Amino acid sequence: MSTNSPTLQSKSSSSGGGSKQRPRRLWLRVLLIVLIVAIVLLAAVGLAWQFLVSPQLSCSVATNPTRSGAVSEYCLPGNGENYAAMTVGPDGNLWFTDGDKIGRITTKGVITEFAVPYPATAIPKPGIASGQDGNLWYISGTKLGRISPQGRFIGAVSMPAGVWYITGLTAARDGTIWVGLSNAGETNQQTYEIAKVTASGKVTTFAIPGPVAPTGGLVAGADGNLWVIATDTSIAPITPTGHLIEYAVAIHNPPLVEITPGPDGNIWFIDSGGMVGKISSAGDFTLFPTAEQANVESTAIGSGPDGNSWFSTGSNALTRITPSGLTTQFALPHTGNVTSITSGSDGGVWFVQVSSNVVPFFVSVTRIVRITP
Repeated sequence: MSTNSPTLQSKSSSSGGGSKQRPRRLWLRVLLIVLIVAIVLLAAVGLAWQFLVSPQLSCSVATNPTRSGAVSEYCLPGNGENYAAMTVGPDGNLWFTDGDKIGRITTKGVITEFAVPYPATAIPKPGIASGQDGNLWYISGTKLGRISPQGRFIGAVSMPAGVWYITGLTAARDGTIWVGLSNAGETNQQTYEIAKVTASGKVTTFAIPGPVAPTGGLVAGADGNLWVIATDTSIAPITPTGHLIEYAVAIHNPPLVEITPGPDGNIWFIDSGGMVGKISSAGDFTLFPTAEQANVESTAIGSGPDGNSWFSTGSNALTRITPSGLTTQFALPHTGNVTSITSGSDGGVWFVQVSSNVVPFFVSVTRIVRITP
């Protein structure tokens, strides 16, 4: 009996050591599986980024920019979502609002951005205009900021007390800057007054008979009047003294979304369904139903340098329409919301395109785009 005792003790000791090794091996296997799964997921994410996301963040330049329909894209730094306003500056370059900066892009695509102490705002919509004083004017809260073509901030002009929003901005033919004003409270963004601002900063306000919608902004017509979208289905000229005449427009898909001075002297407009029309200074309108319906978030219209008007068709095309209503559609390389269609000094049509949520909740991409008529 005594001779077997060491053997039994040895077996007991050996059994205890095996039970400690098995959990260790199990954890090693679990760790190995986790590492393999992580590697596979990282590889999948990398492939998805390369083939799905990366192309959406890129900007392409046309190999033959003189060809009709040729598109060149220029990505803004930061990839932030930006519903910018854009205009042609006195230097012939395109100027645009970009968050807390004012940007300039040459007709060759060189982008320079300038930080300003009074950043541009987009409530209810952004605005920038080229003044006859040789500077750029832009909406900044309840002020108008001013920047020189060299990027030097000149100063800001404050609106009268009680104004909550500047609802529109345009440069008039007489050299003054005109704005729409909302003074009815923080939650009301309709236009209740218009104001004339001189180069010296003098502000003169004019009441209008009733509030007008802020969606279409404020544009200067060839007839010397200011024009606004008055309601979802009406457009109104406003004289420089504040007299307003409202013209109803028999569109099929309210609301009216945007208006622009046309190359033919009429005011052109687009509704939420993509229907385009024009209205004369006497209030006579003509409608041109388009073949493809647009998305109200991706609907814009502007005047081209070719004597035609241009408007967005959905989120991946731009359409040219002649004064007689003949349309030609041009595909865009990327999808996104189109804003600020502008006639460039180089003979191109320029606009801003925002592709939202390229990476959901994290990355959007803003492009300045040029298309050849």
